[in-house]
Amino acid sequence: MANTLGDYDFTPLRAQGLNTVISRAVVAIGASGAATVDGDRGWTCVKNATGIYDVTFPAVSANARAIFNARVMLSVSATVAGSYTKALSTTAGTAQIVTYLNTAGTPVEPASGDYLFLELIATIGGTAP
Repeated sequence: MANTLGDYDFTPLRAQGLNTVISRAVVAIGASGAATVDGDRGWTCVKNATGIYDVTFPAVSANARAIFNARVMLSVSATVAGSYTKALSTTAGTAQIVTYLNTAGTPVEPASGDYLFLELIATIGGTAP
């Protein structure tokens, strides 16, 4: 029987890509949209404008396969429903995320007590420099 990703009945559960690194942060939104980061080393998050946040994270090498995720983790009073990445450079370690309620193009300010979840997954790939 062929192994499938996450199949632990026949083989131990393991990362599929070699040298995979995962870095995460949780951002607590406070009064006036102020952001407080609790995460791995190298993460920052600063409010840029209404519902728009500038994020920095550990830079990824140009030959890596990188995935950046930004999600609304908790919105107690349903102030925001989701987020999207407006700008991203994994090699520079920068991103800009936007939170929204009903229309994905319209930024909406998260309420105090809301949380964002940020994640960077990088695996070595491509051609060696």
